[in-house]
Parts: sequence; C-alpha cells; structure tokens
Amino acid sequence: MTEITASADLQKCAEPEDKPSQPAVLEIIEELEKIHGYFESFSIAYYMNKHKAEELYKTMVRLKRIRDEFEKQKERCVDLIKRDGESQIILDVIEYIDDALHYIRCLQDEYIMQGVDKKKPMH
Repeated sequence: MTEITASADLQKCAEPEDKPSQPAVLEIIEELEKIHGYFESFSIAYYMNKHKAEELYKTMVRLKRIRDEFEKQKERCVDLIKRDGESQIILDVIEYIDDALHYIRCLQDEYIMQGVDKKKPMH
C-alpha cells in the first residue's frame, strides 16, 4: 500500500458517514435525547419510591411507556439498516437503546421479585 493510498483511506475514515439515512438517524437521536431525561428521572424515582406501593406502581407504568418508546426507536433503526445498510452511528444508537432496555428489564425483574403486593392501587 502506498503512502498516498493509506492517507486516502485514513481521510475516508475520518469523514462522517454520508448515507441517505443520516437525517433519519439524527431525528432518532433527537427523540432519544428527549426520552433519556424521562428515563433518568423514572429510574431515580424507582429507588426513591421503592417502599411506597402506589408510587412505585406509577413509576413502573411510566418506565413501561419509556421502554415502549425505546423499542419503537430501535425498530426505526433496524428499518434504516434494512433500507440503507449498516452504519456505525446506527449501530451505536442501537447499542445505547439495548443498554437502556436491559436496565429497564432489570428494574422490572426486581419489581416482580420483591413479591410484595405492589399491584395496581385501589381507589
């Protein structure tokens, strides 16, 4: 490999990916930034309300909605990959979503394993 070819390869790697899916990925990232604030807030609320059945139930319902939103955004990423092929940015976004979904599943498992009657509150 010549020095010119190696230099050109490095330059190509340094350039941002220019794919048709780029605007859609940026839109997904914007949505995830909005969701992330709620995700953090409800994750903290889970531990703060751990011993308050009604509040904990409400937090779990909200976390389920956040989980559904993460799954929706992941589906959008998968559709982009099917349409335009893989890109590092899409794979990074999917990895972030998978990590968030794993954390939510852990909270849900912990909630279930507590075994205390923390079902829907009666009014």
